[in-house]
Amino acid sequence: MILSTIVNNILKIPKYLENLYVAGITIDSRKVKKNFIFVAASGCSDNSKDGHYFIEEAINRGACFIVCERILIDYQVPYVKVLNSRIIAAKLLQQFWFNKIHNINIKLCGITGTNGKTSVSFLISYILESMKYNPIVIGSLGIGLINNLQYLGLTTPEAEDLSFLINNNAVNKSHLIIEVSSHGLETNRVDGLNFDIAALTNITSEHLDFHKNINSYENAKFRLFNELLPKNRIAILPFRHKFSNFLQNKNRIITWGVNNKADISAQLVKQDLYGISFFLCRGKVRKFIRTHILGSFQLDNILCASAIALGFGASLDQIVIGLKNIKTIPGRMQKISLSNKLNIPTIIIDFAHTPDALQRVLSDLFICKNSGKIILVFGCAGNRDKTKRAIMGNIAYNLADKIFITSDNSRNESFYAIFQDILSGINFNKNKIFCIIEDRKEAIKKAILEASNNDIVLIAGKGCEKIQEIRGDQKKISDNDIVKDILLEFF
Repeated sequence: MILSTIVNNILKIPKYLENLYVAGITIDSRKVKKNFIFVAASGCSDNSKDGHYFIEEAINRGACFIVCERILIDYQVPYVKVLNSRIIAAKLLQQFWFNKIHNINIKLCGITGTNGKTSVSFLISYILESMKYNPIVIGSLGIGLINNLQYLGLTTPEAEDLSFLINNNAVNKSHLIIEVSSHGLETNRVDGLNFDIAALTNITSEHLDFHKNINSYENAKFRLFNELLPKNRIAILPFRHKFSNFLQNKNRIITWGVNNKADISAQLVKQDLYGISFFLCRGKVRKFIRTHILGSFQLDNILCASAIALGFGASLDQIVIGLKNIKTIPGRMQKISLSNKLNIPTIIIDFAHTPDALQRVLSDLFICKNSGKIILVFGCAGNRDKTKRAIMGNIAYNLADKIFITSDNSRNESFYAIFQDILSGINFNKNKIFCIIEDRKEAIKKAILEASNNDIVLIAGKGCEKIQEIRGDQKKISDNDIVKDILLEFF
């Protein structure tokens, strides 16, 4: 592919370079091959490396053109200096792959927010599938059709991987629903994408180890709407969210919420351990829905997904049909049972790994429980935001009857330090039972075996993740598989 085709409307290049042949683009000098563009980007965090130190290596590997943020001296390869190499890389990569694969005509929705991104992506996919569309998702659980996902490892892949994945999976697909993380926004991974719809679930405290403060975290989320969503495209926002004040003259806004003045809302919500029921409303029109999804907090996700569906042209009846067919969302208030096993406790696996998410899940279970107890198994991730640990410990202490603190992804941090942080937020003035068991499998086993038939066991933090990272090693472990093995062996 010639250089002028790739840089069209992105970079200005001398006329003599327009027909320069380009075989590929990368920001990783180790991936450079002959006739590649190498994009040298400054480090995006204190621990990341500056790509400018690897320009010579890239040239030795065959780079034919350099994009960088500094003036270069003594290199015999043409280059262009830009303000932000990561933004340029994302745009060049997407244009490169778009021009390479021509049979792509896909609608693109980006979903951001602290909690609920995966649930919303699944919900809108169910609705679109019921309308005979063919959507794919990219997010925490992987890429592909929602019933056949290939795990990726990152919620939002790096720009280089993202452009390749999209353009090799989007052929003959109707819609792409992508979870856009704050890390992905801050590091410009999605800057090359042309969004039709951008949606916000919520914003609560998270990832402050990376963003340093809540304002920076919020500003990263806002980039999706303010900088990356083209004018006159659709913004999906919670009712009366402050982002609306900045976007109302730029974008069409569809709001969701329990307030009946929202564009799509809900009334008369009821919940139990079998699901939630409510009236889905648009103006004065309302439709009754009984879902098998657990947790009233999922109502927010349902409303957000419904608003996205409206943005894609769905009618209220089409949305209702899609929602009625949903059974569960993997790792999100997922009730685990075996058809031939009776008289067992209610066992629920949920991804709740933030204070807000844990509060919501436990509050819902507290409302739904009868005479039984809530038994909680949870931990906190290592080498991540430490400020949330004490808060989550306090939430667990106030809302659960019995608590098993165990390992999550401890990474290179000691389990002892993590659980001490969790306990530091607790004012021990209630008669609560605490167990500290580092081995996650053993903690889950003990929690289930000590539960009575009418108890609820909540296993929080990892959802349907299948890897646990401890002391630099990644071992295969699945809460879902652990629970099923225990049920088969002991019940």
